[in-house]
Amino acid sequence: INATTGTSAGAQIHADGTGALILTNVANDMVADAGSKNLWLRGTSAAGNMITSVLANNNGALNVNIDGSATWILTGENTYSGTTTVGGGALGIGHNSALGTGAVVLSSTTGGAVFAYGGDRTISNAISDSNTTNAVTSFIGDYSLTFNGAWTNPTTSSTARITRNNIVAGKTLTINGDYTFTSVDATVRNWNFDGSGDTIINGVISNTQGTI
Repeated sequence: INATTGTSAGAQIHADGTGALILTNVANDMVADAGSKNLWLRGTSAAGNMITSVLANNNGALNVNIDGSATWILTGENTYSGTTTVGGGALGIGHNSALGTGAVVLSSTTGGAVFAYGGDRTISNAISDSNTTNAVTSFIGDYSLTFNGAWTNPTTSSTARITRNNIVAGKTLTINGDYTFTSVDATVRNWNFDGSGDTIINGVISNTQGTI
């Protein structure tokens, strides 16, 4: 990863065509630049495109962004401390530390999906939903996903969220972290669930203003 700083700047990897793109040595090697860096995972291939190497900071935090319509799987014991943003496509979690140590932002308004790869996964990262009315967060796949970190639902300009769980029967989506709606007014906020999967919420659900 050898790219300039900035919210839209960074290295882009596009997976297009047929067959999976497997990358075993993705290096964040720009030492001279002390700012945060962005890795964009893009493309149109729904095959199991994969990064197996460890993604780490280097003289600044690394942010990982998934958008477009491709499927990307991270399997390394990653240590980067920037955000992981799912803005489209699908993100596979192939290690309990695959998403580094920073916050995970589920920002898709078009149904970007998250799934466990290779086995059940337990994630400790803090989670933030999209600040968009009727934004959809989708969970799919053959394995359970457990989230232990705190969830924030930033409802400053929106009124509804949809959590869509289509994980297979016998596996679950479990939210252990507290779930907070950060409302700025007294508007009624909705948290809607759909899909065929089983969802377990053990965390405390609360709001700063208004009604859920």
